[in-house]
Amino acid sequence: MINNISDYRLANTILGQYNNIASEQSSNSSEYKIQKDEKEQKLPGELDKEEKKEVEELKKRDREVRAHEMAHLMAAQGIAISGPNYEYKRGPDGVMYAVGGDVKIDVSEVKGDPEATIRKAEKIERAALAPRDPSPQDRKVANEARMMKNKARLELMKKKQEQMKQAYTNNSDFNNQNSISRNISSFVNYLI
Repeated sequence: MINNISDYRLANTILGQYNNIASEQSSNSSEYKIQKDEKEQKLPGELDKEEKKEVEELKKRDREVRAHEMAHLMAAQGIAISGPNYEYKRGPDGVMYAVGGDVKIDVSEVKGDPEATIRKAEKIERAALAPRDPSPQDRKVANEARMMKNKARLELMKKKQEQMKQAYTNNSDFNNQNSISRNISSFVNYLI
């Protein structure tokens, strides 16, 4: 209870100081909330730290994919059916980034020509393994090209064996006929 004016003044002073402290604390906490909210909010088009990191990773992947597919295309000249086809992912910045891709190439044999098939299989293998870091699919295509090349080599060997056999047979017939002719000539000369 306030008994006199000095007590009243003292009470007012204490109360005023309390109100000032309380007011400062509440304004500081609202400033803190405003600062915190401003940090959490971002301007349109502005990316947060995690989004910026994701964009950098997508940019790096895009460069790798494009270089990978360009290596295939350059090595596949003459057998490429298409240019690079890309699979895209939209980044947090709204840009589409290449995250995968392929180059279609002709992997068929050259019918009736094992030597041309061997040359083509070698080109397919080089095209599949052209990138610095071939994918499992690239390695599969390279293995299939090796198998095609080996099959064509076997076919070529069989073809050459047939040719040699035919040449030997023709030569044997010629030698036999030549031999008979010589024998007849010798016999005729003997008789004369």
